[in-house]
Amino acid sequence: MVSQLKQEAYSDEKIATVTPLSNNTDICSFPAFMSKNEFFTRNFAKEINNHFSLPILPLIETPTSIGFCMYIKRSAIKDIGILDESKFPRGYGEENDFCQRAVQIGWKNVISPNLYVFHEGSVSFGEEKNALVEVALQKIIIDHPSYHADVMKFIKSDPLRSARVFRLLRFFSASKRCANSYSRIVRAS
Repeated sequence: MVSQLKQEAYSDEKIATVTPLSNNTDICSFPAFMSKNEFFTRNFAKEINNHFSLPILPLIETPTSIGFCMYIKRSAIKDIGILDESKFPRGYGEENDFCQRAVQIGWKNVISPNLYVFHEGSVSFGEEKNALVEVALQKIIIDHPSYHADVMKFIKSDPLRSARVFRLLRFFSASKRCANSYSRIVRAS
């Protein structure tokens, strides 16, 4: 997985970060955008990723990466600096700040529709999550005033849509086990 992320990162000298698609990562969520995709559990993670490797689809530029699984180039760190742990000591916000600092000096952040990684989602912070997110967002607004508008523009345009549909159709056509399970869930609901 790391070698795949590295390969994507080094496909363009201006890429600072790469994030894969996942089941529970808002702007990188697969198959449903901005959803938890509970059906796509860890039971299918390896199988899904196996169907993501070919054909290689274009990387999608994004205003931010998702910190749960984010490849950062060493040259980007040298140019941008490290994650700001003094401003974001407990998680949440540090990757957004880093990505925005990258964009401000000409780097790019991308999402790869060629990789899939399962994400349990927010288990590290439990009940503290909402408070941590709120504090981080306030700091992001101060340092990067266009951040929310950029993210909302990304969400509205949904540039990953065709890649998600392509990967989902390819996965279902190749995975009888998953297609049968999904059909039972749809019929039951």
